[in-house]
Amino acid sequence: MTRLHFQPRVALAVFLLAGLLLGGCGFKSRPLPLEKPLPDAPLDFSIRQLGSNMLVAWTIPELNQDETPITNLGGFNLYRMLYDPQDDCPDCLDRSTLLAKIDIDYPANVRVLDQRVYYFDRDVRPGKGYHYRVAARTRAGREGRPVSARLAAVTPTGTPTGLAANGHDRMVRLSWEPFGPEPGDTLLGYHIYRGLAGGPTDPAPVNNELLTDTGFDDFGVENGQDYSYQLRSVVQRGETQLESPATAAVTATPEAGQ
Repeated sequence: MTRLHFQPRVALAVFLLAGLLLGGCGFKSRPLPLEKPLPDAPLDFSIRQLGSNMLVAWTIPELNQDETPITNLGGFNLYRMLYDPQDDCPDCLDRSTLLAKIDIDYPANVRVLDQRVYYFDRDVRPGKGYHYRVAARTRAGREGRPVSARLAAVTPTGTPTGLAANGHDRMVRLSWEPFGPEPGDTLLGYHIYRGLAGGPTDPAPVNNELLTDTGFDDFGVENGQDYSYQLRSVVQRGETQLESPATAAVTATPEAGQ
């Protein structure tokens, strides 16, 4: 009986030829799915101490990292890390933990106003440093590019007094007593916060610039609507700009003829 002997080169050629024939018959491997682009970093990230709370805020990004429009935004992941303000390198070892998982469709733990997200961290202690990091999250749970900032908490300043509000025709006039800052603090001015009566106060002040007088006329109102107002003083303490705890809310209703 005659035996066939295949040389290695011949065997390799036969194998490659068989692969080409099978490929031509439509036997192709399934292509790998393309990864969707990830969101770019949130914009205008900021931290402010308001009374004994930290207000963390950012603007919702509109573009992915490849500059295409975001179409699959699911929300944001907000992380927090405590650090010693005396530490020269608080970011050397990132020990951040997830503070809030924010759903953009049902933002129960934040306020969203004019494409800006506001989160109040109420678990804040003077003398501790707070490092925050936030990243946009796709609906599939993938995080985009993060952004971070830090701020050391200090003892809150005192609260202004004497806030009063009176309704007029399409305007509410507010007044208050001059605020005396604590020794070592420098008074910079005041912020007025507004909300609908019975509801939460907006996290962004009504005034675009710090108020240096003890009065303010709010023209951004409608007659017949009940509004509530709160006042905070703003002081400079060392390198920190600090807002006081808010005053008790006062209400007013603008009416024609008043």
